[in-house]
Amino acid sequence: MIFDHFFSQPSCSFHIEVVRFILLAIKINQEQKFSWLMNSNLLTVFLLFFFVQLLNDRAFVARYNYQKSLCPGNGVTKLDVAYLADLGPAAWPILQQVASDFSTFGSTAGLAKKELLSASRDEQDRLGDSDWRSWQYRRWAARHSLPGAEITPDSQVSFSSTGN
Repeated sequence: MIFDHFFSQPSCSFHIEVVRFILLAIKINQEQKFSWLMNSNLLTVFLLFFFVQLLNDRAFVARYNYQKSLCPGNGVTKLDVAYLADLGPAAWPILQQVASDFSTFGSTAGLAKKELLSASRDEQDRLGDSDWRSWQYRRWAARHSLPGAEITPDSQVSFSSTGN
């Protein structure tokens, strides 16, 4: 949850503005032309958006929260499974780990399993209504990274994990 704000849209806008002010200071200091400033701003925005597209920020946040919940004495007593489920397909592997580790997470493992079942049903519905234009690599990779989860447009949703 700590890094969730870093990747939010207002935060990215803030980072763009900081870089623009730095470029403006360079322009003034080195007496660059206005076209240099415009080109460097366009390049900066393009690179930032390109980088953000490649970054799987939701998976990073899910892994971070999972690792923090495993550290003893950090003040985290329970993993927020509903929040992880809201992160979408990127958090499914983490939810799978929580659901399969009943000895560490207790009742939270059961909640994680319920959230995974709900996500599987939602994904089944989404697949039934979609065509090739709605395909996304991240969603496909998340769906196939879950051992025991079989979600295809023509099959029933099934999920198996260890633990209760």
